[in-house]
Amino acid sequence: MNKIKLYYSHYPFSHEIIDNIEKIIFSDLKKLIDINILIIKYLIYDLFNYNGKMNLSSQLNSQHKKADLILDICDKMLAKKYLSGKSGRDYLDGNKFKKKKIKLSFVDYNPYIFTKDISPYASIIDPICRYGIDHVKSKVMENTMKSKI
Repeated sequence: MNKIKLYYSHYPFSHEIIDNIEKIIFSDLKKLIDINILIIKYLIYDLFNYNGKMNLSSQLNSQHKKADLILDICDKMLAKKYLSGKSGRDYLDGNKFKKKKIKLSFVDYNPYIFTKDISPYASIIDPICRYGIDHVKSKVMENTMKSKI
């Protein structure tokens, strides 16, 4: 955590996120999965103002694997639609989704490039520290709307 704080301390918006991430990392949680989930919830709910429900697949007691696991999760969650990344075309069986009356769509998402200094696949923490949550949120949402479904 010290390396993260040191690296990001000179960025103008690091205060918007680093202290909260530190509190999560140094909380009483013992398992890495619990820390990761709490960080994800913080990012999604608190920073991006998502108000939907998050469910863990491990709570659904599915015995299926791979593509059938995705279909089973959709079925158990009573999903009407499933949005997959473009690589889902390689392994998801559209007919199985049709039989369950679940609309299968694919998104061709291209990440927003904030600057040449940041990989578009880097952690969202980096651009938030550099540009602030409001700017990052607007660019992510704007770019998501441009993605082809």
